[in-house]
Amino acid sequence: MEDPAIVKLSSNRRWRSRNSQFFSTTNTVRDGASVEIPKTGIRYRLDLSGTKSRQLGVGMTVDLPSDEPLDLVMPRLSPGSPVKSIGHDERIQDFHVLDAKGQELPFAKQDDGSFRVARQAPGPVIVQYTVEANEFSHVRNSVNDGFGYISGAAAMMYVKGHESDMPSTVELTNLPQSDWKSISTLAQMKDYPHGYWANSYQDIADSNIFVGDLKTASAKVGNTNLVVNVQGEAPWDGLKVNGATAQETLQDLTQAYEVFTKNFGEFSLERVKDASPRPAGVESEDKYVLNKHYVRNGSGYSGGFEHYHGHELILDEKSGPTISSKFESDGRVFERGILTHELVHKMLAKYVIHAGIDSEDLSKIGQTDGLWVTEGVTDWTASVLERQAGQLSFDQYGQVLEGFYNRYQQNMAERPTSPTEDSRQAHQGNSNYYNKGAVAASLLDLEIRHSSNNQRGMFDVIRDLKDEFGGTGRGHTLDDMERLTLQQVKGNPEGEARIQDFYDRHLRDRQPMDIDRSLSYVGFQMDTVGKTTQPFQVKGPGGRVLNVESDWGLSTSTAMSESPVKKKAVLAPLGLTVTSTNEGFELTRVKENGPAGRAGLYEFQGNTAKDLSFDEKRGLFSVTVSVPDPATGTSLDKVFDFAPEKPVEYKLVASENATGAQLALRQAWQKGLLLG
Repeated sequence: MEDPAIVKLSSNRRWRSRNSQFFSTTNTVRDGASVEIPKTGIRYRLDLSGTKSRQLGVGMTVDLPSDEPLDLVMPRLSPGSPVKSIGHDERIQDFHVLDAKGQELPFAKQDDGSFRVARQAPGPVIVQYTVEANEFSHVRNSVNDGFGYISGAAAMMYVKGHESDMPSTVELTNLPQSDWKSISTLAQMKDYPHGYWANSYQDIADSNIFVGDLKTASAKVGNTNLVVNVQGEAPWDGLKVNGATAQETLQDLTQAYEVFTKNFGEFSLERVKDASPRPAGVESEDKYVLNKHYVRNGSGYSGGFEHYHGHELILDEKSGPTISSKFESDGRVFERGILTHELVHKMLAKYVIHAGIDSEDLSKIGQTDGLWVTEGVTDWTASVLERQAGQLSFDQYGQVLEGFYNRYQQNMAERPTSPTEDSRQAHQGNSNYYNKGAVAASLLDLEIRHSSNNQRGMFDVIRDLKDEFGGTGRGHTLDDMERLTLQQVKGNPEGEARIQDFYDRHLRDRQPMDIDRSLSYVGFQMDTVGKTTQPFQVKGPGGRVLNVESDWGLSTSTAMSESPVKKKAVLAPLGLTVTSTNEGFELTRVKENGPAGRAGLYEFQGNTAKDLSFDEKRGLFSVTVSVPDPATGTSLDKVFDFAPEKPVEYKLVASENATGAQLALRQAWQKGLLLG
C-alpha cells in the first residue's frame, strides 16, 4: 500500500493521489524493501519531479491524538533573512486536505493566512500543496534538471501551537536522477539516504536540503563532523585565486572551527537544551554542513546564510571586481571571511538569540535592537577567529579594523544613529548595525582589557552570554549585554564607570564612539590621510561640466576634458550623489551629516537641482533648486552654499610616544588576539 502523502505532480499542475488507503507512518519502501523510520506526529514527503514546471510538491501527514481543528501555517519569512524572504505564503498553490481514506476534507482560510481544517474524529490528516521552486537563493526553493535546493521555511508548513514540541521526518521522493545524493543540516535517518529527522518545526525552518551530484570533503573536529559540498565551478576566471575546492574550503572551515570551539567550547547536539533525544535510526553525532554554490548569470548577490548545523555560501561571478580590488584578487580569502562570519552565527543567532529575533515569529518582520550583537559582534568575532586561525596576520587584522573604522565614519556622516537604532530600522533596509556593532565590540574589548589588566576581553562577555542564554530560547537584551560587560571589570570603579558611559552614550544614545580613546590604551591611534579617486567629470544641462580631480578637487566649466564621463557620480567632498539628467542634476542621495545635508539639502533628496557651480575664490559650492512660493504658488530658485570637505581615510598607526604601560598592554593585546 502507498501513502496518499506520496504524490506526484500531474500535467495540469494538480495533485494526484496514487492510492487512497492510508499507509503506516513507520515504514517506507526503498529498493523494493520496507525500511523502518521513526514514528512522528508530522511527516513530510517532498516531490522533486516538477523540474519542468519548477514546482516542489509537498505532502504533509499530521497525526495528532485529538480531534481538535488543525491550523496549518506557511511562514511568511525565513529566520535570519526576513526582508529578502518575505512572501513564502504567497507561493503556495493547489492546497488540498484529505482524511486517512483519501477523502477531501473541508478547510477555511483564516484572516491570519492560516488554513483551518475541521476534523470529526482523531486520526491522520494528509495535506497536499505545491510551492514555487523556480528561484535559487538562500531563502527560496529550486528544482531543475541539474540539482534541487530546498529551504525549510520556504517549503514546509507547520501546525500552529506545535512549532517547538513536535518532531517530524522529511523524505525526498521522485528525484529527477536516480543516482542523485542529498545532504542536509537536518539529522539523517541512517537507513534512508533521502530521509531526515527534525526535533521541531523550528529546526525545519532552520534547515536546508541539497540534492544532486555531490562534491564533498569531510573531517572531524572535536565532537563535530564537518562536511563541505561544492556545487558549480568557481566563476572568477581572471583572479589570481579563483575560489577554492571542497578540500581547500574544508581546510579553512576546520581551522576556523578549531579556534571557534577552543574559545567558546563545544555545543549541544540540538540548539535547544531541553530538546527530545533523537530516536534510534537517526544519526546521533553532531555535524556542521557547509553547502557552497558558485553562481553564474545570477542576481549578483554573494553572501552566506546561517543554520545551527551549517550554512550556505552563495558566490556570484559579479563579485569578481570586488574581490580583485579589496581582497588582493584572492577568491579564497573572500570566501573565508564569509565562512567564518556564518560559523559564528551557530552561537550568536542560533544557540544564543537576542530578544525579538525574527525566528520567534515567522509571520511578520519584527523590530528589535539586538542585531548589533547578532551581526555586528559576530563580524568582529569572526575577524579575531581568522587571526587566531592563522588566516590573517596582525597587520591584516589591523587592516580589518581600519575598514571597520573607516566605514563607521562614513556611516555616521550619512546616518548619525546608534547601533541599536540601526537594529530597529533593519526592516527599512538599514544594515549599519553590522559595522557599528563590530566597532562597538572592538572598542569594548579594549576597554575591558584596559580595566582588567588584560585578564578579560569581549570574548569573555560572549562566553558568559552563551552560558546564561545558550539553548534556553530566552533572548538577551541591551541591559543583559551591559550587565555581562560590567561583570568583566567588576571591582574596578573607573572601569565600571567607563563601561556604563559607553553603553549610555553610544548604544542607548547616538553619540559617536571615541575610537582613539580606546586605541590609546594599547598605544595606537587613527591617523587621517587624504583619500584619492580616479578623475572624472559629470555633464549637466546647458553644457555645464563638473570636474573631479584625483585629490577630490572640484571645479566647474563648459569644456569637456579627457577624463571619463559619469552619468551618476558620488561627490564625496559634498556628501552628495548626483545623476545627470536633461533637466539638471538629480540629488540622488544626500548624506544627512555631510556638507550638503548640513546646509539643508537633505530634505531635497530625490529632487533635481537646476545648477551646480563652484566659486573658487570663496571656496564654496552652490546648488540651485526650485522651491514653491507659499504666497504665489510659483517656483522660486533657492541657492544653497557650502564648503566642500575633502574626504579622508583612517590608518591604524602606532603612537610615537606610547608609554611603557601602553606598550605592555599592546603586546598582551596582540597575544590576546590569539586564544584566551
